[in-house]
Amino acid sequence: MELHHYEFLIMHFLEKGPYGRPTLANKLGLSEGRVRVLLNYLKCRGLLTSIRAGHLFTEEGREFWEEVKKKMKILGQVPSPVPEWPFSVAGVFSPSVEISKNGVRERDLAVRYGALGAIVCKVSRGRAKLLGDYDYDLEEIIKTKLPLEGEEGKILLIVGGSSEPAAYVALAKTMIYLAGDPFEFL
Repeated sequence: MELHHYEFLIMHFLEKGPYGRPTLANKLGLSEGRVRVLLNYLKCRGLLTSIRAGHLFTEEGREFWEEVKKKMKILGQVPSPVPEWPFSVAGVFSPSVEISKNGVRERDLAVRYGALGAIVCKVSRGRAKLLGDYDYDLEEIIKTKLPLEGEEGKILLIVGGSSEPAAYVALAKTMIYLAGDPFEFL
């Protein structure tokens, strides 16, 4: 089945409240027409409904999203650990494939999906441990911006992008590839 990274991102953004097509199109870097098609896909599966203020989860959609977040979730924008990354986002996920010891394979996958780069960490005792040798100082980011409690054993992925949509799309595609497609059984 096709990777549903845009639907995953739409649901992530709608978790914070209703958004209309123009706002979602801007956040995703897509046309409003393409966003309409994606929203219709989610509505046809009973996950979303529309109101005047925008689009919202149905009860079934909220329950589905809560299950998805147990496996993978986007933590949001973080301060860029690399000056060459104009925009950085982070997510945590439970991998369905073996993760490389140094995170290089996962970083390369994110780059293939449009990221400028990625940092891969393993979460242990509420802290992130870098996989591989990096010169990054993530302490301040991890302490202040990343709620890692309850994420024991998961992988933390920080992705840099040239824009907000590029970073979010690369993060979503990489997490779905490594954790499994949450829409596979819909």
